[in-house]
Amino acid sequence: MFVRLTTVIGHSADVQDAVRFAETVVRPKVEAAPGSRGFTTAVAAGYGRALDAAFWVDADAMNASDELLSTVRSEFVEDGAYSEDYEVLLEVQRTDARPGALLELSRFECPAEVVELLIGADMVSETRTADGLCGVQLMFDPARGRGIVATTWTDDGSARGFWLTGGQLRARAARQVDGLTFVGIDFYSVVAARSLQT
Repeated sequence: MFVRLTTVIGHSADVQDAVRFAETVVRPKVEAAPGSRGFTTAVAAGYGRALDAAFWVDADAMNASDELLSTVRSEFVEDGAYSEDYEVLLEVQRTDARPGALLELSRFECPAEVVELLIGADMVSETRTADGLCGVQLMFDPARGRGIVATTWTDDGSARGFWLTGGQLRARAARQVDGLTFVGIDFYSVVAARSLQT
């Protein structure tokens, strides 16, 4: 599975407009496109960021959506937006993420030849059993040597309850996997999430 993350940066009103646009215009087109696996929108209004994630069965389906979605997005977004493409190497979905769930994106860098070691690292195995976890995904772009461990939590309290453990697990993973460095964490509130079966 592959995912395209699109981030819009702007003032709070711009971010809310971007979320409304993603939900009313982009979501129907993504979900109707061949090879779609789902669509998620999230917002970090206090930081002036909106995020949407379009999931695809493979890279061909994701790339085939380029023309359609770039046309749609150009109607709304001119500046202040960027996209990132990743392969989803691991997905564990325990429950659906409801509106208001907390989405945590832990960004990392590592050589492509060692990223598979993250799947067996304690960080992933212990996170997937944490209380309040909706799901975890390991995403990676081998061309850039960058990836994301995305975790979705039922609420802020569940995420905060795992914060210390999560930090310890990231530090341990960095010791276990040669060349792995965590470079930042972004937090979002889920607006809507839907997975599609193929």
